[in-house]
Amino acid sequence: MLPRCAALSLLLLALNATAAERSGRPGESRTSDSLGDAAWGVLDSWVDPVYPPELVASNAHAYVRVRFVIDQTGAVTFPEVLGRDDRFDAAALAAIKQWKFHPAADLAKPRQASRDVTFEFRASGPPKRLSAFHCLYPTEQSDLRPPEERRAPDPVYPRHLTNRLMAGEVELSMDVDKAGHADGVEVLRATHADFLSVAFATVDRWEFEPAARGRVPERGEKKAVLSFTVIDTETEHTNIGEWMEKNGIALRDPSAPKIAEYFDELPAPELFIDPVYPDAQLKLGVEGSAKASFTVNKAGRVIDVALVAASHEDFGAALVTAVSSWVFKPLYREKEKALADFTVEWKFVTPSEKNTSPESWFAHAHADQRASAKRLDRPLRPLYTPPLPGANAKPTDAAEVEVTINRTGRVCWPRIVSATDPAFGWVAATAVSQWYFETPLKDGHPVDVKVILPVTFSA
Repeated sequence: MLPRCAALSLLLLALNATAAERSGRPGESRTSDSLGDAAWGVLDSWVDPVYPPELVASNAHAYVRVRFVIDQTGAVTFPEVLGRDDRFDAAALAAIKQWKFHPAADLAKPRQASRDVTFEFRASGPPKRLSAFHCLYPTEQSDLRPPEERRAPDPVYPRHLTNRLMAGEVELSMDVDKAGHADGVEVLRATHADFLSVAFATVDRWEFEPAARGRVPERGEKKAVLSFTVIDTETEHTNIGEWMEKNGIALRDPSAPKIAEYFDELPAPELFIDPVYPDAQLKLGVEGSAKASFTVNKAGRVIDVALVAASHEDFGAALVTAVSSWVFKPLYREKEKALADFTVEWKFVTPSEKNTSPESWFAHAHADQRASAKRLDRPLRPLYTPPLPGANAKPTDAAEVEVTINRTGRVCWPRIVSATDPAFGWVAATAVSQWYFETPLKDGHPVDVKVILPVTFSA
């Protein structure tokens, strides 16, 4: 900063010296329309600080940085000195309190703004002559302090996933308003979509110290990672050692040891999507199973998915599509990234209160009570719509999928209405099963809503 304002400093020094010699009143008010900007307040008039008489003989030289708030009238409030040398603090504060600005404006409405300014105190002239030469650097925006957590309760693990020992994370980016509340939450990634409703409910209860520029609260942005794991209540340690086996996954080699013993570290999912329960079988209450083989490459991506067996072709299609989307953190064996072959057997079991989230179970049990999107208080707004790449999809592929958006905003129970290709129909249904919307409201109350979502390859 110092080199860039050297010319301005010299100019101001010269102007101050000339005015002092001409008027004999060093420190008189002057006006300027060049310091500051309209968004943060433009300096209208200022008073030079007076060099402390008792320090003239010492020829002391110092820089004093002052932070202050410009109120809605343009007056300086809450001035504070930032620094350790307090010999010139009083002089700097006495001057800054007399400054006057055109107030900062937001959409033409005056508002508070926090600014910083740095004074240079330098003794000059004969020892008995009091001088107030100083360098006035252009006012700057005060540093922005990001939001800080004041109260952040831990998320509650979804009960229906407990027996599956699922573990994972939800990473969020959120705006924090000037009152310290989360606003405009965006999902950056989620290991499993069933963690989302809990994540949103948790963030609603968080309280923050809002972002601030100096002493003025500002809107800010905060990122957070919510971790989900099953805790053994007796040992209070994580209990996810057999999570893959609990989800039907095994090493393809039947002679291999347990997965937790085979790898250096327990494999961890980055993205795990449950297969869509085929709508025709769901309505008839038909249960079944499917088995597939797959390979996890050294980057953690699933490749070479193949159907081994299925009690119904729809169960097989649903499983293969879901497994093709899975992503793991890289697997390590003997301290090297490893490629590994697995099988997965998935059982399609009739939804119940034990194996389904409460909101999705209610939406399924009371399907006749679903509202129409046309009768909602506000249009549906998506919060999380991750794409699901279709390995064999074509740019012309498209589908329509009927879904229920439950009262938390989670998409559930997708049904393929139409598709240019059956395989892409399953890709579309699996993709939208992960989507999440702003809570649907009717007459101010959360409701379940039925809607048809168009899905294209590009989406």
